[in-house]
Amino acid sequence: MKYITKEYNHWLVEPHLREALAFCRAKEAARYALDKIWVDADSLTATNGKTLLNVVCQHEIEPGLYFMTADGFLLKYGGGDKYPEFRTLFLTEKDSKAVFMGRHLIEVAGCSPENNVLALLLRADVYFNIDCMQKILRLLYAIGEYAITAHVPTDSNAKVVMICGEIGALSFTFMQMGISPSPWETNSHGFGS
Repeated sequence: MKYITKEYNHWLVEPHLREALAFCRAKEAARYALDKIWVDADSLTATNGKTLLNVVCQHEIEPGLYFMTADGFLLKYGGGDKYPEFRTLFLTEKDSKAVFMGRHLIEVAGCSPENNVLALLLRADVYFNIDCMQKILRLLYAIGEYAITAHVPTDSNAKVVMICGEIGALSFTFMQMGISPSPWETNSHGFGS
């Protein structure tokens, strides 16, 4: 399947992938052009500072910063190419542990695949925004059935979840950052941290 095609002399992102990228980018202009899509030699990236989606797929798009229209057309942004260095945020094998891996997520008791992933994350005591995680997993699953691995930092103070997956010839990394512990956890200062 082609995830990016050329139409009307512009690059067009497949609808489900477009929705996933749009979900992770900032809704309005901000520092570092977070409301744009970053394109490099082999991937497209969107982030709003709290979530990040990096999608690796074959394309012929010139690297740089792009507006993405509601229809999924990528339009070259002429205002510079300043974008956060997101690759340094990715968890590595040294600083993370895999919570689970699964090629086929079995639907249990009528649960959807994304809800099974959420249940596995909850069982592993991982902090995350459940609505956000459910939405991105649903959007990615709409592209195709995926093989998935969830990673969490070995440092329990770092509240990050990284999910890596493959959908056919496309691979993705989704990160949810800055999730606070539950208000029921106490420390020497009382509730929260």
